[in-house]
Amino acid sequence: VAGIAQFEAAGEDDQGGAVLLAWLPSAEGDVGAYRLYRTLAGESGPVLVAQVPETTYVDSGLVNGVAYEY
Repeated sequence: VAGIAQFEAAGEDDQGGAVLLAWLPSAEGDVGAYRLYRTLAGESGPVLVAQVPETTYVDSGLVNGVAYEY
């Protein structure tokens, strides 16, 4: 299991409710997909929100003003 390098998050649009997540590809050549987990800030128990082969993902359905951790 390898960590994600240079992870970035940016608001997807002015309406809120979504965030664009982006990261560098893994240095390991055999990665078939990246698993993205989200936790509400301050709470335990991350939840798997996506498994994607790309190095970007738009997480939508979020609430403005709520802190999320990935």
